Amino acid sequence: MSDFDGAAAEPRIRGERRRFPRAGFDGAVAAEPVPRTISTHAMPLLASDLSEGGLGATAQDFVPSGAKLLVSLEPAAGAEPLRLMGEVVRVAHIAFQDRWSLGIAFDAVSEAERKRLREVVAGRGRG
Repeated sequence: MSDFDGAAAEPRIRGERRRFPRAGFDGAVAAEPVPRTISTHAMPLLASDLSEGGLGATAQDFVPSGAKLLVSLEPAAGAEPLRLMGEVVRVAHIAFQDRWSLGIAFDAVSEAERKRLREVVAGRGRG
């Protein structure tokens, strides 16, 4: 995979900068561009991991670094969805696939949302 920060950017390797423990996550995830316009739509994401600080996922469509997204995820079947604002901080094309790997950092997470995220990560980490 190559990291990508724009149309003419050079691929580069980034160091590990995670502040929160993460766990595998394969729940339902949708993202809506912010601000939302008539021509935009919610896009399904395939999640790979989750932490208090963000989400790793893949998307069929290219999403530029710096894009703001409203991310909706279902932590468990029947659980109330979490809706969190996030920013795309990493974009990489997945070799030999028509998909993009995204790193999404959550913005302005409330204490209640942070608590729910911690519970989800702790539960997934044990499983």
